[in-house]
Amino acid sequence: MEGLMETEYGAEDKKLREYESNNTMLEFNLTTGGIIRGKIKWVDKHCIGLELGENQSIILYKHAIAFIQEKAT
Repeated sequence: MEGLMETEYGAEDKKLREYESNNTMLEFNLTTGGIIRGKIKWVDKHCIGLELGENQSIILYKHAIAFIQEKAT
C-alpha cells in the first residue's frame, strides 16, 4: 500500500513482494484445507491483500496459509 513505511521481514516478505511486483497468479493452500487463487496486491506484517478476479478482493491473514504455489495464468 502506498504511504506505508516499507519494512523487510526476511525471505518470506521478499518473495511475497516479488510475486506482487511480477503480478504472479498464486494458489494459497490454507491450514483449513481450503484453496484460494489470486494475485497479491499488497503485503504487510500479518496480512496479504489479494485480487481474486475482476472487482473481487480479500484480505488473507498469513497465519492461515499452509503453503503457496505459483500457477500458470
